[in-house]
Amino acid sequence: MSFFSRTISPHEKEKRIESVLAMFPLLSRDHFLYSTMDRYNWDLNQAVDSLRRRHEYLEQEQRNIERRFEENRLKREREQREIELIGKLRDIFGSKYTHDQYQRAIVNHRLNLEETVQYFMSEIDRQQRQDEISRRNRLEEEDRRRRQRERDEQLRQERNRDRINDLLLELKYQPEDTKREIYNSRIFKDVVKDFKNVMEPYSPPPQAIPQPVYVISPQPQPHQPNLYPTHLNNNNNPFLPLPHPTPNPLAFDPIPLQPKPMTTMIPTQPPKNPFENLVLPPPNNSQISSALFKELKSMFPCVTDNEINAILISSEGNITVAIQNLLDLSSKR
Repeated sequence: MSFFSRTISPHEKEKRIESVLAMFPLLSRDHFLYSTMDRYNWDLNQAVDSLRRRHEYLEQEQRNIERRFEENRLKREREQREIELIGKLRDIFGSKYTHDQYQRAIVNHRLNLEETVQYFMSEIDRQQRQDEISRRNRLEEEDRRRRQRERDEQLRQERNRDRINDLLLELKYQPEDTKREIYNSRIFKDVVKDFKNVMEPYSPPPQAIPQPVYVISPQPQPHQPNLYPTHLNNNNNPFLPLPHPTPNPLAFDPIPLQPKPMTTMIPTQPPKNPFENLVLPPPNNSQISSALFKELKSMFPCVTDNEINAILISSEGNITVAIQNLLDLSSKR
């Protein structure tokens, strides 16, 4: 076999390399391919297992990279969708809720705007009902305390009246000398004062009698309005009948009829579509290349920036070819 490997021509080697690349399209003309063929003396049947394992490894790596690309793309789209929905919710509800509450509700309702709006509307109704119940309970508690204070005050006044009545009744059956002595005592005067204060809310208020006011003024002349026209004065003819006075009708303008809100048809214009004349700008190739360069740099940190740029230019926008070349280049390091 060693003699055969020395006698194989370069043209035959090139044909076998092309056969390998046709069988395994992810392989490339790199050091791995040539060293593997040299190790098996350019026998394709013996090298096919090693080449197949290499091809399967590259396929798995390519699927992983494409999956990561797809996951990142979906993540960016989801974040952009969340930002748009949060903006719409802020337009509807304002600053009533925080950014985290908006985001949590959007995630819980699977980015469905209608369900999220319904959720916040139900939350507002629930909060209003809870506030109304709390306010009603607070008012009922305040009213209960007020009525309790009124009852306590009424009971206290009744006890005071009963106590004073008992004292007066007891005083009534005392001897005259004792009565006179008690009447002139200071304690009795204080009791009478307290009795007046207690009975004051239950006694009718005294009616105020207005004092007469004397005003000296000249005798006023009676003034009677003239109910007849001045040109019909009965000064000369005593038999001229006078017309009856007629009231002067007030001039008024007719009240304009208001249109009925339920039957009047008001012309309306159809709403204007804000997206009718919207023209979207074309995508920027420099931004796409920059984003692609960052993604490739994060996946292949051992490859330099110049090498990544050269591979992107040589692949002519074919991401599959670029990833294969970067995998081959990174596997050598």
